[in-house]
Amino acid sequence: TGVQTCALPIYEQFDAYAKKVAMLCDWVIATLGVELVFIPNCTYGVDTPNEDDRVASQRIFHYMQYQSQAYLIGEEYTLPETLSLFPHLSMMLSSRRHSCVFAAIHYVPFIAGTMGYSYHFQPFLDSIQLSESLVDLSAESFEGFQVKIQETWNHREEIKGKLEQALPSVRRKAHQHVDGIVDIVMRRGEAQKTPVTVGI
Repeated sequence: TGVQTCALPIYEQFDAYAKKVAMLCDWVIATLGVELVFIPNCTYGVDTPNEDDRVASQRIFHYMQYQSQAYLIGEEYTLPETLSLFPHLSMMLSSRRHSCVFAAIHYVPFIAGTMGYSYHFQPFLDSIQLSESLVDLSAESFEGFQVKIQETWNHREEIKGKLEQALPSVRRKAHQHVDGIVDIVMRRGEAQKTPVTVGI
């Protein structure tokens, strides 16, 4: 099972938050009988080292009881290297939208944890008919998160089926947007008589 968490919310309060997440991780290991892999999605420290997911993972790992069943990735992986991990996961728990997208495109059931910014996840979750996969992490207790983890685990084959049905349509829409963007950029380039570079 993959885990990804970032140091957002409030940095001063992150140590208490890390302890709560560590307890949740221990509960996942003990209840589901799985191993956890902490997969960093953002590996930078522009304003503070806490922006780096590896720092957050290390602080959570420090408080875990079942450290022997959890693995930290300390290196800075390329995107292809990160993506190569997802087909090996049974489930993904993440507070980053990109990790949820990576899980979805590999048909891996996931739970998106939010600290009160559901608008960041909701359009994507609605597009794949998994709006119920969103959990509020700002609650005092993680009991609701535990219930959602257990439900997702118990119905993971059904969720995989939903993803397999929903993703082809999402991919088609994404390609339509890309085609539209390329068309706009190319027309602008022709109007300005300047070379245009498009990255996709």
